[in-house]
Amino acid sequence: MPVKTERIQYAPYGDSIRLTNDIVDLVVTLEVGPRVMRYGFVGRDNMFLEQTDSLVRYDENSYWKIKGGHRLWHTPEKFPRNYVPDDSPIEWELVENGVKLIQPLEAWTQIYKEMVITLDPDSTHVKVVHSLKNKNAWPIDMGLWAMSAMAPEGILVVPQGKKDTGVECNRVLSLWPYSDMRDKRVTWGKDYIFLQHDVNATIPFKFGLNHEDGWAAYIYRGMMFIKQYAPVEGATYPDYGCSFEAYTCSIFTEVETLSPLKRMNPGESAQHTEYWGLFEQANAPRNESEVDMITSKLWPIEK
Repeated sequence: MPVKTERIQYAPYGDSIRLTNDIVDLVVTLEVGPRVMRYGFVGRDNMFLEQTDSLVRYDENSYWKIKGGHRLWHTPEKFPRNYVPDDSPIEWELVENGVKLIQPLEAWTQIYKEMVITLDPDSTHVKVVHSLKNKNAWPIDMGLWAMSAMAPEGILVVPQGKKDTGVECNRVLSLWPYSDMRDKRVTWGKDYIFLQHDVNATIPFKFGLNHEDGWAAYIYRGMMFIKQYAPVEGATYPDYGCSFEAYTCSIFTEVETLSPLKRMNPGESAQHTEYWGLFEQANAPRNESEVDMITSKLWPIEK
C-alpha cells in the first residue's frame, strides 16, 4: 500500500502535509520551515518537541525562537549566520511516498535549503535527504547540520568509538564552555554515553563525538527513536572533528548529525542523509549491558 498524503491544518503551525502508512505518521510544515514537526506512531505521542513560545538568548540583544521538530542548518556554527529564522512559507512538491520541501533563498547567507522526506510503506523507516546549495558569487566552506529536537524527559544513548588502535587514541570528545563533565544528566560509560533529559535543569549541556557507529537512540514514553547516518572516515568535520553532537537544556534534548565540511563553489550543492526508525520499547537501558535492546533493532542503510 502506498504512503498516504493529505493537506491538513496542524495547530499552531497552520498549513501542513501529513504522511502516513497507518503505522506511523509525519507532519511537515508549509508556512515555516523546512521542518518535520511530528514523527510518531499513529494516535500516540510525538517523538519531537513542539514549542512555539520559548526563546533562547545568545547575547544581550539576540534571541532564537524555538519551534521544535527536525530542521536543517549549516556549519560551522557562527552567530548570527546559522540563526536565520525559518519563518517564511516554503515551496513543496509530492514525491513517491513523501514530499520535498524547499526554503526560499536565505537573503543574508545566499544559501538554499531543501529536505526530501520519504516514508517506507510497510515499516516505521523514514529517509531524510538534506541539501544545501551555495548561491553566492564566491566559494564558501560549509557542511550540513541535521537537528532533531526531541520531546522532553527521554534518555539518549550514544555509542563511543570501539576501534582497536593500539597505543593511539580512538575517539575525540568535544565539549562546550557551559558543559560540566560532572553534570548528573550524563553518564560516561566505557562504550556508551547516556544523556537524561531534565525539565528542571538550569544550565545546558552539550557534547560532540567523531562518531564511528553512526547511530543514536532516544527512548521516550515506551517508544524508541533511532537515527542512523553514515560518518565518513578521515573526512574533515567541524567542532574538532564531530559528526555527531547532542545538546540538552530544560526544554528539550537535541540529536544532531553533521556532514563533512566542503568547499562549495557558486551553484554547487551538498547532501546529508539520515534514516529514522521508531520502535516499541517499554524500558530504557539501565546500563551498557542492556544496550543490545537497541543494537538488535538497527537496520542496513546506504553508505
